Amino acid sequence: MTVELTVPEADDGDYGTVIGQVFSAEYSKPVVELYYKPSGDIYMGVEQTTTGGDTDFNLVGNIPEGTKFTYELGYSNDVLSFSLNGGTKQTFDTSQLGYPDSYFKVGDYNQGTNDYSKVDINSITIVHE
Repeated sequence: MTVELTVPEADDGDYGTVIGQVFSAEYSKPVVELYYKPSGDIYMGVEQTTTGGDTDFNLVGNIPEGTKFTYELGYSNDVLSFSLNGGTKQTFDTSQLGYPDSYFKVGDYNQGTNDYSKVDINSITIVHE
């Protein structure tokens, strides 16, 4: 999945607003969530158990709030990958989950105590292999 977007305002959650996911169809839990903080830090939260609640957070980049950017989130052939603005792909292990059948989600999933965040999505491209 490739998404072009701008985050004018992220929420105040520990890791910010969730702007994308790979969601397990088998466990009804995210395999990974992509978080965006008001500081511009972007984190990949990779789940470590099939029951949820044990996430490994990885800083994967920084884009200033209000700046348009593109991310690519991939989950194919048991490989979870991420790249920012066409840069080098980073890969993450999901063997602990047994490589579940999954699907992509994108949006503005507020994780904070404030009730406002804003994500402007310009384009979404999804390719299934």
